[in-house]
Parts: sequence; C-alpha cells; structure tokens
Amino acid sequence: MNIVAEGPPQSPAQGSREIAACAARLVDTAPLVVRCIRTQMRAQLPTLTLTQFRVMAFLYRQRDCSLTELAEHLGVTRSTASGLIDRFVRRRWATRTIDRGNRRRVMLRLTHRGAAQFDIAKHAARRDAARRLAALSSAQVGALRQSLHALTRVFGDRAEVTRP
Repeated sequence: MNIVAEGPPQSPAQGSREIAACAARLVDTAPLVVRCIRTQMRAQLPTLTLTQFRVMAFLYRQRDCSLTELAEHLGVTRSTASGLIDRFVRRRWATRTIDRGNRRRVMLRLTHRGAAQFDIAKHAARRDAARRLAALSSAQVGALRQSLHALTRVFGDRAEVTRP
C-alpha cells in the first residue's frame, strides 16, 4: 500500500514539523483507543487484573513463547512471570512445557479454554469499535484503514524497537 502525499513537496523542516505534529496526535489518541478496547475486553473477563490481561494477550499472539520473553514483555522478573503463569495453569488457561531441544527453556501456550476466553473478549471489543466507527463516512473509514496499515508496518511486532 502506498500513501501518496498531496500538495507540493515539503522542505525537511516542514516535514519534520508535520511528522512531530502527527506523532503528538498519535501519542495523545492511542491511549483513548486502547482504553475503549481494554474496557470492552475487561468487561468480558472481569476477574482478570490488567497484568493478567496483558499475559493473556501476549500468549495469544506469541504461541510457544518462553518465560523470559513473557517477563521481558511485561517488564517483570522471571519469578514474577512464573507466578502469573502458575495462576493461568491452575485456571487451565495456559500450559507450561519444557522445550525438548533445550530443557532450560519453558514454553508457554494458551489452552483452547484460554484462547476461547480471549476470543470472546476480543470480539466484544471489535463489535464496540465497529459501532463507534459507524459514525464515520466511508471515505473516512477508508483513510483510517490505510493509516492503520501504515501504522502496523511501522509499529508492528517485527518493527525495530529503539530505546532512549
């Protein structure tokens, strides 16, 4: 997908100002969108803490991830991540297995039950988002879809992460 800029070419300074303004709008708007999604998803899984919800979302996306990968994603110690996974295993929402190729690696996976719970919550959030987006014109929805594709390309799972 190509997004074509309209109007005359901008100087680097003008482009920098436009990029900074876009980045500011993104950083200000993203939490509003995430809050709506999180509210719908947590309404479906009300007993989950926010951290447990983040665990479930990560395991949903990263099948057979390691305990270390989960801990890094959450910004917690391996011991804390292990305790969280213990609770998921007791609820039968996740499994914990030893990697046959590396006995020191613990692999984590949502069970069918855990994935089903997450799917219910995800679909509720999608329905709510569709209801909200219905207020936009089809041109606005089309532009938003293009923009979301661009954001996925820039911020997706495989995008380079830079740290300050």
